[in-house]
Amino acid sequence: MNDIRLKVSYVKGLTEGLEIGDSKVKKVISEIINVLEEMAQSISDLETAMEDTQEYVESIDEDLGELEEDFYDDNC
Repeated sequence: MNDIRLKVSYVKGLTEGLEIGDSKVKKVISEIINVLEEMAQSISDLETAMEDTQEYVESIDEDLGELEEDFYDDNC
């Protein structure tokens, strides 16, 4: 994820270095970069949520495995 954020920062730096005389073009490019930054943040938030969910699912899977062992060991 950091790769996307770094790329957006790089593009932002490039555009700030450009000497764009047309204020309308400059505003459009600035807004596009703002959208890219928001998208990068949203992706980062989703990745964090996905990692948390994965850990939770693994924990549930381990607990279920223990329950299955206890249940089937008692029934045999």
